[in-house]
Amino acid sequence: MADQRILNGRYELGELIGRGGMADVYQGRDQRLGRRVAVKMMRPDLARDPQFQSRFRREAQSSASLNHPNIVAVFDTGEEELTDQHQHEVACPFLVMEYVSGSTLRALLRAGDVSIDQSVTWTSGVLSAVAYSHDHGIVHRDIKPANVMVTDAGQVKVMDFGIARALSDSSATMTQTQAVVGTAQYLSPEQARGEQVDSRSDLYSVGCLLFELLTGRPPFVGDSPVSVAYQHVREDPPVASAINPEITPALDSVLAKALAKDVDARFQSGEEFRTALAAAHQHGTTVAAAGAGNTSENEDHSGEAATTVLAAGAVESGDSDATRTQALTAVHSSSGSPRAGRDDTLHGHQLAAHREPGADPDHHDDHDDAVSSVMTSQNARDIDQRERKSNKRIIIAIVMILLALGAVAGGWWVMNEINQRNIEANQVTVPDVADLSQNDAQNEITRAGLRPIVAEVHDDEIARGNAVGTDPEAGEIMQRDEEITLNISLGPDQVVLPEDLQGASEATVRDTLEELGVSISSVDYVSSASIERDRLVSTNPALGSTVAYGSSVSLQMSSGQIEVPSLMGMTASEAEAALNEVGLSIDITVTEAESAPSSGFDTVTHQSPDAGAPVDQGTTIGVTITTEAPEPDPTEEPTPTEEPSPTESSGSPSPSASEDDEESPSPDESEDN
Repeated sequence: MADQRILNGRYELGELIGRGGMADVYQGRDQRLGRRVAVKMMRPDLARDPQFQSRFRREAQSSASLNHPNIVAVFDTGEEELTDQHQHEVACPFLVMEYVSGSTLRALLRAGDVSIDQSVTWTSGVLSAVAYSHDHGIVHRDIKPANVMVTDAGQVKVMDFGIARALSDSSATMTQTQAVVGTAQYLSPEQARGEQVDSRSDLYSVGCLLFELLTGRPPFVGDSPVSVAYQHVREDPPVASAINPEITPALDSVLAKALAKDVDARFQSGEEFRTALAAAHQHGTTVAAAGAGNTSENEDHSGEAATTVLAAGAVESGDSDATRTQALTAVHSSSGSPRAGRDDTLHGHQLAAHREPGADPDHHDDHDDAVSSVMTSQNARDIDQRERKSNKRIIIAIVMILLALGAVAGGWWVMNEINQRNIEANQVTVPDVADLSQNDAQNEITRAGLRPIVAEVHDDEIARGNAVGTDPEAGEIMQRDEEITLNISLGPDQVVLPEDLQGASEATVRDTLEELGVSISSVDYVSSASIERDRLVSTNPALGSTVAYGSSVSLQMSSGQIEVPSLMGMTASEAEAALNEVGLSIDITVTEAESAPSSGFDTVTHQSPDAGAPVDQGTTIGVTITTEAPEPDPTEEPTPTEEPSPTESSGSPSPSASEDDEESPSPDESEDN
């Protein structure tokens, strides 16, 4: 991959920004249009699998046919031929998609603090996307938080149509291996049963997504995908408001309909679901606002009514002028008119009522003096009566205030006692979940009445994926439905590369290293005498060494071939040992020569294949060993016949001949020796 930086002569690959089950996602740049894109390329180790090829092709076709602001757009598709070191070509398909800067809902849920408003807004965006895809005859079949992104601007983007199918496809429930497709926590009951699915299955998955956004957990959790799928089919989901008290009954009703087991009892379209969700959320907001407004309004009206009734009661409570004066003054004061003017006017009417008819008001006689005296005495009594009543009112007011304070204090004590008892009744003990799997730990905490929020930490003793503990710790007392941090182990901060990975397949090595938190930077192919083809020979850093969590290593895989060593000038035994050392065998051919070769007799003078040539493991290498040709045997040459000398013919042997006969052994004696 590192050498293939430009795809189709147009798309420039950048850094790796994501990794999925069957593909890697790179940030890229469209050189022709000058825009950022995301390039999704199938992993080379899966590119030969026809099922993955089919799924990848289906994602391209499904996504490319949908043009909606809430769906990640697909711009282009193609294949890139990659050649490894042993000249094997692999066609890796890729998609060129819209680059989205943001976070997935899965990441936002893990970060926590997802409000009800955000949950409703994001779910509405998802419903808008699936409604559009349903209108175009495509069922997504894998709606889940990891497949929904929220951009930095807050826009929802649905992605990964890898297992989407057309509504008319009767095989839309199973893969060709008859395995149920989808993710267990978000499977509809009909998907879990392996039945045919339609658009309402997507709406069920959106209901599961909304439930998790509102409560922080999926509607069903279990020890395994099978147990979760069983719950989708057989069990009713919990009431969301029991987990999050801020959820309104209207939202509970929407969730109940979205998560109905019977497809006919669910929402029948994404738009219907979206409308009901918006109305339920708006209703809850309106009721809260209206409740606050009505309280203040009632307080104002009750105050006015109390003032009016008090005034009327005062007027009807007595016949004396003084009492009537006080009552009318109270009413007039409440309407904002001056009190002094009404007092003066009423007092003038009182004086006029005690005068004789026809009397001159300006005439001051004894009668007037008597009247004045009587009026003075009457006024004094009235003033005294008013003072007594005023004092009585003050005493009553003080008593009422004391009674009110006592009632408030008593009410506070009662409410405090009730609250204390409620607190004690809702207290739960944090369970011990150390070393349990993540699913088991979440279930244990949920059964205890708490809401787990997952956080990942490094731990040298707890295996990766298991629970390290909680915060607060086990044994602590908490209130029911409170949030608690569940720490999940990422494994040690320093990890050891397992030595037993040597000889394993690339897929096994990749899965093992990813479990340890180590990524793979590159894959190279090297010669090996003992490791089979496509099996791991070594890593860099080496197997058995310690590396930091999150670091990367390079793989050296066996090419299945060996480079032939040079055997020239070696003896037969030396050549055989050299070939056996690298996993090759030898075939020796011996030739004879009268003249010594440059390397000398009894050495390799020729080999096939030549030194440096790549050959498969176990190949037999032919070598030629040259030996010295033997000298001719003198006993095999014919002895020339000589004419007898005159002496020999006379029968007298010469002395020299006699000596030769005595000293030279016969041929039989020579062979015996």
